[in-house]
Amino acid sequence: MALLWQTLSFTSTPREVSNPLWPTAVRLKPYQVLLWVSLTHRGLTQLPPGTPRVPALLDTGHNHNFSLREEHFALRGLESPVPWSSMPLRVRDASGIEREVPRLLVDVWLHADAAQTSELAYPLRLGFRGASCYLSDTTVSGPHLPLLGLAALCAGSVTLEMQCGPTGGTVCISVPES
Repeated sequence: MALLWQTLSFTSTPREVSNPLWPTAVRLKPYQVLLWVSLTHRGLTQLPPGTPRVPALLDTGHNHNFSLREEHFALRGLESPVPWSSMPLRVRDASGIEREVPRLLVDVWLHADAAQTSELAYPLRLGFRGASCYLSDTTVSGPHLPLLGLAALCAGSVTLEMQCGPTGGTVCISVPES
């Protein structure tokens, strides 16, 4: 039996979402699902207190676990430099062109919706493959917000349930009981 962890909504129209943990409203395009994550050095078993939360988009078509731009990473407040993998990721963009993108060796933590009470009060650690990071000095800019991909959700053994309608819908994320 899985515990319901969070329910996220999306709409067929653009919108802005405010969160007291983030300095500005997050602009969402139609059908974008917003969630909150944190990044840490790999291998931590608990999220350090005060680790910043980052807005990210749920992207089930993204076959890596997490992608962000270098400027997103610079705002995340990791205290010391994060190691880079010697093996970049091969990424095929929407135009079909394959590129090599550097890989950060970080873990990604998924936060429950702060508005909900849940038996799971802690964030769920998803990452172990690192994050692709689009560098600011290249011709490819990367996503406008960080992307959490399906590989990350699979790594966390979560259940993803979607209900869709003409004006939007909900995504429910549940976590297996331990």
